[in-house]
Amino acid sequence: GSQGEGIWICELKGQEDKIVDGVLQDDAVISLCEAYDNHREEKKLGEFMKFCEQYLVGEGGQLVDQKFLPRIVEGEVRVFMIGDKPIELIHKKPAEGGLSATMSSGAIYTKYSPTDKKYQPLMKKFMMDMPSIMDALDLKGQPLPLIWTADFIYGPKDKDGNDTYFVGEFNCSCVGIKKQLDLAVNVAQAAIQACGGSCARLLPQPVAPRGKIILLECKGGVDKEKDGHRKDSIPIANAVIEAGWSCIPMFYSDADYKKVEAAILDSAGYICRINPGSYEG
Repeated sequence: GSQGEGIWICELKGQEDKIVDGVLQDDAVISLCEAYDNHREEKKLGEFMKFCEQYLVGEGGQLVDQKFLPRIVEGEVRVFMIGDKPIELIHKKPAEGGLSATMSSGAIYTKYSPTDKKYQPLMKKFMMDMPSIMDALDLKGQPLPLIWTADFIYGPKDKDGNDTYFVGEFNCSCVGIKKQLDLAVNVAQAAIQACGGSCARLLPQPVAPRGKIILLECKGGVDKEKDGHRKDSIPIANAVIEAGWSCIPMFYSDADYKKVEAAILDSAGYICRINPGSYEG
């Protein structure tokens, strides 16, 4: 499906008599449009299914059947994400008379800020759903991808005339920042957070530290900021760093007991920022 290649919009050319007991017969003629370049052709259903066997070759080969949404002619809205943070929205409008929203097919791309009023209803709902996405994909406990997109297609307007949206795809296999290298820092911060740390606010460690101290925390609880740390933890670590010492934040869990123990034994000491009570892991 990269750049629309292998994405086919299929439409039955009349021939209702070719549907028998809810099954379309192999000799029914279907009209096809490939999203890659909007070219059109016709094939019999049996011929087309034979043609599609190429998409099943190799590990992970599959065919995905999606309902056609007629408002695709108005384009799709791509939400470009780094971790859990929206970076920009891109409205991809197909070329006149076309259905494909790929750049190679002549689609027009218009960029918007994630806070643009035009798309606030969409973004409000999307951000509310964000914590449930990985669970819904049977990936419970896994972090969001580092660089990914959610591509929305317009659905029918609601009773008040407002736009509705359907997710056409989540894409994390063919998106990047090669034209936005200034976002590399954002990717790095998302990677650190996904690995259990957070260090958007943490100062760089000294090149030749006077010593090393571990700042020990745990995940979960109501006392954490969005980055997973207590509000005072990183300021304390930064004060240690400013004094010429290395200060490494770590999250404790029973599963990581040996790793945490080894880190503490390899340091001058540790600062414990864990309240008595339960903790994740």
